[in-house]
Amino acid sequence: MRISIIFSAVMLFFSGIAQATWKTVSSADYEWGPFRIYHVILSSESGNYEANTRPLMLTFDYEKPVDGRDFAISLARTWGSLGISLPNQDDVIDRLRKILPNIKKADRLVYIALEDKGYFILNNTVIPEIFDKDFNNAVLAVWLDPKVDVGRNLLANISPELVKENTEQAIELGPAEPEDEQVSDDLKETLQGKLITATQEIKTTSYKNAKPLEQTEPKQAPKVAPRVKIEEPDPKEAELEIRMPEDAIPAKIYPLS
Repeated sequence: MRISIIFSAVMLFFSGIAQATWKTVSSADYEWGPFRIYHVILSSESGNYEANTRPLMLTFDYEKPVDGRDFAISLARTWGSLGISLPNQDDVIDRLRKILPNIKKADRLVYIALEDKGYFILNNTVIPEIFDKDFNNAVLAVWLDPKVDVGRNLLANISPELVKENTEQAIELGPAEPEDEQVSDDLKETLQGKLITATQEIKTTSYKNAKPLEQTEPKQAPKVAPRVKIEEPDPKEAELEIRMPEDAIPAKIYPLS
């Protein structure tokens, strides 16, 4: 009973913070390849932003479905690119992968960053998991660091001077691939392994079933009978005339060759 009362009090506290008056500071799109994954909005109570401003709210309006665990993996990879390392980071990422459900198109994910803690809200439902100050600051760094592409876009409307100071190539956030466009890393490795195995099996089967080429003698052209030359009589050759008895018709013959 006591646990239920405490949980209700915590949820009431979260609900009060979530329903506070928020003013938009800046917004930007996050795109991956040809896809626009979400539109992110940075909000504060005053409508202004300076370093270490709290509380802050990040709102993600999704236009593509994303696997919940990919969101956590995306955070970890971006932290690595920024040189951020949390105490017990593996445990934190594992917790995040377990509590975040798969995000569908038109879902709204919100992160509320208080002074020393933070939490997520999905479609107006508080996810009952509180994260500490280190996680809080690390999450905000992903979207508010000018070295990250989406953070640079958010800060361009707030502090253009800060963006100009970071002329190096922006770090790409992610990947947080759309679920219907690309398979997860684990599935890719599994499929790649199966493809390699199948290819090897095909090669082995082909070698076993291969038949040696039969050696055959070259075909000879059929023999053709020699042509018989038929000579026609030469009309210029002398004619022999044989005399027969009187009143007989003389007969002309050609000499034999």
